[in-house]
Amino acid sequence: MLWILVMAISAEATRKPKVYQVNLSNPPLTRWTHIQAEYASEIKVFAENYAAQVSKDELEGIVVLLENGYLTKEFSEELHGLANTVNITYNQAVFLNFMYEWNAYCTSIVVRLTNGTVIHGRNLDYMSSTFLMDTTVQIQVYKGTKYLYTSVGFAWYLGVGTGIGPGYSVSQNQRSQGGRDETFEALAKGYQGDLWVLRQSFINFQRYDEAMWYLSNIKVAASTYYIVAGLEQGSILVRNRDDIAGSMMLNDENWYLVQTNSDPWLKDPDGRRLTAMKKLDSIGQKNMNVDQLLGVLQTFPVINPTTVFTTIMVPESGYLNTTIYTSD
Repeated sequence: MLWILVMAISAEATRKPKVYQVNLSNPPLTRWTHIQAEYASEIKVFAENYAAQVSKDELEGIVVLLENGYLTKEFSEELHGLANTVNITYNQAVFLNFMYEWNAYCTSIVVRLTNGTVIHGRNLDYMSSTFLMDTTVQIQVYKGTKYLYTSVGFAWYLGVGTGIGPGYSVSQNQRSQGGRDETFEALAKGYQGDLWVLRQSFINFQRYDEAMWYLSNIKVAASTYYIVAGLEQGSILVRNRDDIAGSMMLNDENWYLVQTNSDPWLKDPDGRRLTAMKKLDSIGQKNMNVDQLLGVLQTFPVINPTTVFTTIMVPESGYLNTTIYTSD
């Protein structure tokens, strides 16, 4: 009952993210700093507290490990820009952008309407929800005059966990498979961070089929779920670090797909998946729209005290709408 009461209050206290633009043609050291400067004090406090989870020597070891492949020259320069702007150490900036591989949650849903249009929705859940609510932003990314993608994320985060481009949208959910030791082993091999992979997908590919091929084959540091929507397609990719563990696609029999943080073929451990499925079945394909999908994602326990924001995306039209659940 307490959770229900909390979410009833939170669903009323909402806001929209502030929108920024970033141009990748600008120098990496400064291209993100106009965003980070506005949230510098909040980022500094959280970065220092977050890095305190590990010792100074452990943090140094993690950064050295990430330099095998995760920290490209471009990414490293961007992280130095973050450290300089908010007055934290470079190692703290790196660890802050390692959050997905450290721990995360989430719910993602793709639905196909009777006319073929696909709607993509996601809840981002994380234990440090208050800080994330306060620093959630929407960033339109360009390369010169070319529009690449829009991400919904955080003022200090340089990867992509929720994004939409001209031809597709992707959200990423955490998958617990193998634990941190295997993640560190993958990083030692030079595998890339999962949200950096998504950023590269949006930079290099503008079509759903291209993104699906890339996200199916790239080596990733942590096992994950990629939920991908195209103009009339939708899929869930269940990723191991080296290959695909399984996949599901929208088709004539399955007009929706729901992904939380357990494999689709396993028992639902916390009720989020089953609750969403029952709600979708009760609404029906003929009655589905962006508002109905938002309602599904705002149904307890799909929404819960760790939910930071809900985003609805429609690749066909470029529609993007995010609701942040404030701590007020």
